Amino acid sequence: MQRPHRLLEARKMGLVGMLGPSLGFGGIFLSVALSPWFNWLDNALSDLGHPLSPVFWIFNLSLTIAGLISLIFVSHLVREAIADRSVLGILGSLILFMSFALLIGVGIVNESIEPFHSRIALGFFLTLTFSSIIYGIHLIRVPNRKKVGVVALIAGLFNTIMLFGGFLFLVTLLSIPISGLAIPEIILAGVGELWIILLGLHVYCSA
Repeated sequence: MQRPHRLLEARKMGLVGMLGPSLGFGGIFLSVALSPWFNWLDNALSDLGHPLSPVFWIFNLSLTIAGLISLIFVSHLVREAIADRSVLGILGSLILFMSFALLIGVGIVNESIEPFHSRIALGFFLTLTFSSIIYGIHLIRVPNRKKVGVVALIAGLFNTIMLFGGFLFLVTLLSIPISGLAIPEIILAGVGELWIILLGLHVYCSA
């Protein structure tokens, strides 16, 4: 039986784990809803964060806050992995920490600051993908977190395929007239962060 303060800490971390990504996606979809000019087929999500965009502050601030909150949760995961002496857990959680640090960078270094913005955004998606695979394997080895681990591993493998040509192949095959990056970006982020929300829920419910 966990001590009361540890129980409270676990519940808080679980809520934080769910809150971070949820705020990020909430900010994105709110920005889209307030931007009639935005087109999913022609724009990139970062267009919403350009200084000339009317929703500049909403988009960039939501990503920055989401990244900061998520770093708190991932710090908890790093401490867990160190306590468990899991090499995969430590490596995966550290890469995930880097991913959310880069997400903060996406919010701060907006689209008008190139080529840095694009490099930071690419770094975010790559580290999110690799951490999903590595930390997913770690989770599969943890008895009560196997299901979340499977979801994380599948998410990482799916995003690997999408990043390295899978999405381009699919839209070409289906003849979808996509000239922007918004759709692949939201798919990569959604798939890549789904397991983090699920892990936060698991941490909260199992406390």
